[in-house]
Amino acid sequence: MAEKTNWIFIRGLVRSNEHWGQFLEEFKRSFPDSEIILLELEGNGKKNNQKSYLSVEKNYQKLRQEWLLKRKSTNNWNIIAVSLGAMVGMLWDSKHQDFKYSFYINTSSADLAHPLERLSWPVVKQAYALLRQKNSKDYERRVLELTTQMTKIDTNLLTKWDQIHRLAPTTRLNLIRQLFAASRYIAPKKLNSKSNFIASKKDILAKYTCSQKLAEKLNANFFLHPQAGHDLPLDDPQWLIEVIKKNISS
Repeated sequence: MAEKTNWIFIRGLVRSNEHWGQFLEEFKRSFPDSEIILLELEGNGKKNNQKSYLSVEKNYQKLRQEWLLKRKSTNNWNIIAVSLGAMVGMLWDSKHQDFKYSFYINTSSADLAHPLERLSWPVVKQAYALLRQKNSKDYERRVLELTTQMTKIDTNLLTKWDQIHRLAPTTRLNLIRQLFAASRYIAPKKLNSKSNFIASKKDILAKYTCSQKLAEKLNANFFLHPQAGHDLPLDDPQWLIEVIKKNISS
């Protein structure tokens, strides 16, 4: 009988737990007996009234405290984290033996990549436009255009994402604070888990080689999706789940 797996999920820049979308639903079907804890960065989702931290370290400390209070199971925990959330996960992973497996998606480190590989100039201009965008639906359309390549940005998706935004918007100041925290991040020298880095070849936010270099530095597995964008869980949830399933059973 397979050992029960338990999971921590952490999203990235200006994204809340609600943005896991179809990926979370499909993941629960694939891992029906797992305990899953969704954690949010300060300033996002249900914490949108809080001030985002200016460092990855403070995020990790806060989220680990939350996890210790929320968890029911005490062993066989794993982590799936995206972008800034993956930076938080890596730091956590380096300081504690809390995770058996880790899956870090479309992330980067300041010591391994040029700033324009971590955040390209066209994206910088788009981020500036986001800061000035007052219409929530237009804001979410811009985010989706920046972060997806395979997802159909239709009325249904925009309406859903707009509702999420209206209920718990991340402030412009918190977007800046999160970008600042990400820009300063340097990955640890060692991770305690069996680590996997996953990237999207068509990610225009962070070049896929950023994750590839992290995998090399940390002696981890590396997987590349040929078509997806930065928000891989949204673009191709089933592909991502298959990668995860394969690498916890091998």
